[in-house]
Amino acid sequence: MILGLSNFVTSSRNRSDDDQELVMLQFGLDPTIVRFLEVYQCDYESITGKLYIFSNTMIFTDKTWNVYFRLDFPNLLQVQKKSRKVVRQCLILKSDIGDTYFLSSLNGKRDEIYKVLQYFAMSNAQRDARLIGTIKYPSMLDDFKSHFPDFEHEHPITFYVCSKYGTLKNRYGRIYITENHLLFHQATLLIKPKRFIIPLTSILQLSKTNSAFIVPSCISVATEKKTLYFQGFTDRNASYSKMRKAWLCAIKASVTNTPNDGFCSKFRVLHEQFVSIDKSTNGVLSLEEFSIGLNLQPPVSESMYNCFDKDGKGHLTFHDFCRGMHILQWGNLEQKIEFSFYMYDRENKQFINKRDMYDMLIQTMEEGVQVNKKIDEIFNIMDLDGNGYVYFNEYKQTVLAYPELQRLLGIANDNLDSSTIGLGHTDFSMVQNMLIGIEHAVKNIVQDDYSDIYASHKLSIKDLNNKETGYTLTAYSPLVFKRIREYFEYSDMQYLSSLGVDQIVKGLLTGSWKSMKSLSNSGRSGSIFMKTHDDLLIIKSLPSSESNFFKRILENYYDFLLCNKDTLLTRIYGFYKIEFGSMSIPFVVMENIIVTEQPIHELYDLKGSTVNRSVDEEEIKPGIAMKDNNFAENNRTIGVGRRKKQKLITQIITDVTFLSSLRICDYSLLVGISDPTQTEKLSEITPRMSYSSIYQRDSGGCYGDDGLFYYIGIIDILTIWDTNKKAEHACKTLVLQMDKTQISAVNPVNYYERFVAYVGRIIT
Repeated sequence: MILGLSNFVTSSRNRSDDDQELVMLQFGLDPTIVRFLEVYQCDYESITGKLYIFSNTMIFTDKTWNVYFRLDFPNLLQVQKKSRKVVRQCLILKSDIGDTYFLSSLNGKRDEIYKVLQYFAMSNAQRDARLIGTIKYPSMLDDFKSHFPDFEHEHPITFYVCSKYGTLKNRYGRIYITENHLLFHQATLLIKPKRFIIPLTSILQLSKTNSAFIVPSCISVATEKKTLYFQGFTDRNASYSKMRKAWLCAIKASVTNTPNDGFCSKFRVLHEQFVSIDKSTNGVLSLEEFSIGLNLQPPVSESMYNCFDKDGKGHLTFHDFCRGMHILQWGNLEQKIEFSFYMYDRENKQFINKRDMYDMLIQTMEEGVQVNKKIDEIFNIMDLDGNGYVYFNEYKQTVLAYPELQRLLGIANDNLDSSTIGLGHTDFSMVQNMLIGIEHAVKNIVQDDYSDIYASHKLSIKDLNNKETGYTLTAYSPLVFKRIREYFEYSDMQYLSSLGVDQIVKGLLTGSWKSMKSLSNSGRSGSIFMKTHDDLLIIKSLPSSESNFFKRILENYYDFLLCNKDTLLTRIYGFYKIEFGSMSIPFVVMENIIVTEQPIHELYDLKGSTVNRSVDEEEIKPGIAMKDNNFAENNRTIGVGRRKKQKLITQIITDVTFLSSLRICDYSLLVGISDPTQTEKLSEITPRMSYSSIYQRDSGGCYGDDGLFYYIGIIDILTIWDTNKKAEHACKTLVLQMDKTQISAVNPVNYYERFVAYVGRIIT
């Protein structure tokens, strides 16, 4: 399968693999038939947009992806380079039905686009599909076959003129890139031509760092046996980019055992992580580098390292790393079962005894008698013949037969999607350190150490990661938040379990770590949201203004909660700041308002205003909160019934009166609605483990007289009426001439009055 023409031209803006897939999906192009080639920025009839070129068509769109023309190549009759009076450097395209298209503002790429499109304007007899990728150099395929007759079944994607660096005088040749190999041919006059053939999957390291004065513009290709240096590239960056993409695509095809489709975005992320872990920069990982890079401790680190090193080489290549990570994140159930079995079988005995299981599982459970009983119970289920040994067939048979064992061991066939922050994610190390830092802060709180319950605790967690890139976590007023958790009947053990600290070890042991998930947000605060694996907690980063404000009002917030156990305000269970390098991120850990086995069919973020309070229909999807105007358009009310209505309104007034007294504004009423009549299957959600208010006692919510479940809470409670909000109000009312009574940025008194009036209208 050919990777596409993008290997021999450089666009005005490089596109990622995900964008390529998105473009093809948007316009219904079958990726098994059509190949993405390149994208150029240009103008069409004074409209600025992009020209997407595929292997059988071209499409011009504007910035909003409105299609202005699509011209299939069989209908492309002529391509001309011309200059018009007003606009120079134009391309004129003519179709076989008489349509003419003028392209301009090509940013110096006119000749490149012309050569590509000129080829497609040839007769069908001249369009050999095998030559896709060789268009710029029509003789390349013939030269390749003559130089490498034993590789005639492969087709070159592109080639670059360069020389191999050595002790003798360097002679130029060609390095060809195919889907499976790098092949270098160096012609000489008096001796036999030199050839170097490198399977892409055998490459340990591809680097352009070896660019000393002795070896200018060099790319090094390291394998297990030797390292080759190639120099003299016209554009080293472009050459390196094409080689790297071909290498990653080949690794992906090998690891996943699927055809090479030319897309490798997930493996590019894995490569970035691999490079960051490879502190010795030799293209392989030692046990120490692996353990430090992934924050693993013995015996988990040793066991996982051996599982990754399937061939027993004593080191991990990038191929090994990808293979292991692929199973952990995207493997099927049987692959994860096999991986987890060999995590326990650390000595490769081909069986597990009770001691093996105990040594590993003891790290995922609280110490005590119950641990031994639980491990005995698991082992006895798996030991089908009762001989004290569990062989792989027994292990696999029982795990497949008992879904509860899969859940207990963490072996779930839930492939991680792009929102999951798991192994291989760029934020994995940061999130892992956040969780481990929180665990240390929670477990080290001793009341006697705090003469002031509002005192903060700064914890260095550099020992948990590479010493050169350590982290520091500050726990703000940890004793206050410990008391808040206790008041709402949420133990420290439950808190840490929800955060997934124990899941880090358990998931790594079993080949399926369930970590945080990034949440979509239709608001404008720009905050980052992460939800825990059990949906019970949410981690939200705070801007510095909100962080400083929360420190000032923490005592007020604490006192209010203690006097209002049924409050609808967000329950904040922890307040921290993590620092690494030059970055400093304050964040809070708060309870998820919507915890239920019922699927949420509609979600709303309501402020009582109407200006810019809509979500477009095409943007509405699960997890995206609609707004006030959507609520009105859908003719919605909160139909809790007359008996519950007054209590609910009274509680909301109590809550927002407190917020208004602190000059807080811009808070929202979050409303989730579930319709039991639309429910075919309940979700498997961990039930709420903390105190359930009177509005959370019907499947986690409030059952209305209209037969719907309502999940209600007040969120975004840390925005103060400050200079920024006053400026926003002035801009919207004086400059943009918006209705000052209906914008969200109004002073706390007006906001309170409007919010209370709105709530009184929609609760029925």
